[in-house]
Amino acid sequence: MSVNTNDKNCLLDEKEFNNLKTNLEKEGMEKIQTMWKTNTLNEDSIKNVLNNGMKTFEEKTGRPMTYGEMRDLYG
Repeated sequence: MSVNTNDKNCLLDEKEFNNLKTNLEKEGMEKIQTMWKTNTLNEDSIKNVLNNGMKTFEEKTGRPMTYGEMRDLYG
């Protein structure tokens, strides 16, 4: 998914936006893997990973994550 760099609501350029998505996906996967290994993986812990990622996304971009972006990052 590409970002419209002319979008006045987005605070990042396309490279920064793609880096943000890559970092959020990597961080989310690492957290889930740790939860799996420590037997702490459950519905609430997964929701927390998603909510924290969406919060970070909004703080960095100045707008909420779309459904499509959420699916791209978290499956």
